[in-house]
Amino acid sequence: MIKIKYLMATAILSLAVTGCSGSVDTQSEQPPSYIYNNSGNMLHNSNAQLTIKKLETFCNRYPSGPYIQQAQIDLIYAYYKNDNFSMALELIDRFIRANPDHKNIDYVIYIRGLTNMARDKNFLQDFMGINRSDRDLIYTKNALQDFKQLLQNYPQSTYATETKKHLSYLRERQAQYELSVAEFYSQRKAYVAVINRVKSILRDYPNTKAIHKALPLMENACRKLKLPIKTYQEEKE
Repeated sequence: MIKIKYLMATAILSLAVTGCSGSVDTQSEQPPSYIYNNSGNMLHNSNAQLTIKKLETFCNRYPSGPYIQQAQIDLIYAYYKNDNFSMALELIDRFIRANPDHKNIDYVIYIRGLTNMARDKNFLQDFMGINRSDRDLIYTKNALQDFKQLLQNYPQSTYATETKKHLSYLRERQAQYELSVAEFYSQRKAYVAVINRVKSILRDYPNTKAIHKALPLMENACRKLKLPIKTYQEEKE
């Protein structure tokens, strides 16, 4: 994932926010400057749980200071990397509310999109090749909103190119879900519902692969209802 870690080079274990959770190691009395200067590679440590523990400990011990915002971002990334998505999203929302004009707010929104997208994935089912297109994709919808917000508000962001790629994938994902619903209605001869669902695919997810399978469903539904069959171009207009 390009450039996702570049922000971490400057303040990996800095000073953190009040309200960060986690146990405090009361035995260590090292000054903040010592911890900060000796923690530059912590987020690249393969032991993500240890990284989070040390970040949380630092958060609790030093709840204010010049690097407070960067420390929040570090902890957000650590949660995300360790698949602790609920904690990552909680801290992201808190950070955005408190720092809407932060210079790296685009990065925080980008991580929120990645986090929501990751929540939708089931790696075991992906590995076994099980089709999950018929699942309700609440996290996919959330990720779509996140990435759209990023491009709308920060079109020149460092993460714009990757965001566009993620959006393309998510649109295909959502279009496949809508197609599965249309197929469900078609199997049950609910032809009006088929037509309405296909119309929503044409409107909301144009130029996706799902359209090639959705249009025949609409044509069949129109025939069954003895309605005029509209072409794809006519629907777009």
